[in-house]
Amino acid sequence: KDPPPPPDKEGIARGRPEESPSKGRDGEKNGTNPEQNAKDPRKPSDPAGREKPSDDPPGRISTGQVVEPIKPGEVTVWVPSLFKLRELTQETERKRLQQDLARDKAFYLELLCREGTHAFPRVQAALKAAGVDLLVDPLALARLKNPQFRTNYFVYLEDLTADELGKVLEGLGGPADTHFDPKKPALGQFAGSDFNVVLFRMMPEHRKFLSLYLGVDLRQTGGKTPVPVGVDLSRPLAEQTADPVVGALATGAARPSAGTSADKAPQRWGLAMASGQAHRPQSSEVKRFLEGRKPPRKGTLQVILVLRGKA
Repeated sequence: KDPPPPPDKEGIARGRPEESPSKGRDGEKNGTNPEQNAKDPRKPSDPAGREKPSDDPPGRISTGQVVEPIKPGEVTVWVPSLFKLRELTQETERKRLQQDLARDKAFYLELLCREGTHAFPRVQAALKAAGVDLLVDPLALARLKNPQFRTNYFVYLEDLTADELGKVLEGLGGPADTHFDPKKPALGQFAGSDFNVVLFRMMPEHRKFLSLYLGVDLRQTGGKTPVPVGVDLSRPLAEQTADPVVGALATGAARPSAGTSADKAPQRWGLAMASGQAHRPQSSEVKRFLEGRKPPRKGTLQVILVLRGKA
């Protein structure tokens, strides 16, 4: 037999003989991989004394303001209040109305009547007695002149105290509403033993209803103080005050007294419109009401008063 070949130089330099193919694949033949038995040098070894995660649950993590759970037994729900106009003169009913009006600052109030067109003058007179003059929209005015068309109306009021509103409602009841007389349709419009006053807290849908007719959201507009008639903002006020005094002295006329005016503006305005009509551009009455709004007095109310006739 031929002698085995001498080892190569590289094998001698490494200090080990060259592995034969059979020896290099012994691990594979035995079904084991030497690399699996050796520890991966790229993986860092666990540091000595490394703490294991605690088995106890973590403490409470604060994520913001704590929200208290809802208690159904303590939820405040607004239920519409029912009244009878003829009973509002009674002390118990008067107090109940005032208690409800003290719960909020804006209300939606429905007055149930026989016919809105015939009941409107009664409401207008009661508001006039409370110091509120109505600006009547032209479409509502046209419907008032044609009572054969059944129409519902609404009146928007602001800067009205709860006591003033109570007196307006009291003025609509009384002896004039004991019975209905077809020959005098304005009387007896609120007659009957049924509830005819429904008081709601003003909700978003009520404000949306009002914005649809006025063409503006009143919550986004502040009250404006109207400029007195005859005042020129481009001239100093002292000159304009002196002019009528000099003229009166020259002609011998009586000197105008302070605080009087031939065209004295009413104390407050209310706006009356026909309900259920199609949306249309602002009328001059609506614009006049919006331009003449003043900042409300402290503790006063906003009221949408709907005059609704029987269907």
